[in-house]
Amino acid sequence: MLERYAEERAITDNKIAFNRVKFAMAQGYAYRGQPIIVSEFGGIAFQTEPGWGYGKQVAGEEAFIERFDRITQAIKRTPYICGYCYTQITDVQQEMNGLLTADRVPKIPLERIREINLG
Repeated sequence: MLERYAEERAITDNKIAFNRVKFAMAQGYAYRGQPIIVSEFGGIAFQTEPGWGYGKQVAGEEAFIERFDRITQAIKRTPYICGYCYTQITDVQQEMNGLLTADRVPKIPLERIREINLG
């Protein structure tokens, strides 16, 4: 993932879509030094959950943590990105890709999430 976003101008000049579909700048607008924020990433679902998540579902807690860490660190290591927001905090309806269930029960130890975000 880190390699895909390494070339800042390719993203800010809309040469490549940041998520393979959408571009960083809306049509008709240009990058003029605005902060770059990844406003939606993650969406990791467990294979055992009904419903869906983004990308390939993970088999268990360690696989979830490994993927969360890998994508979070890639964002944090990209110098021009100044913020990020995980999608999504809780499961909702058929989307089973939250850090918590719909009933707000953590799927993985929240301390691990905190460590990754602070690390």
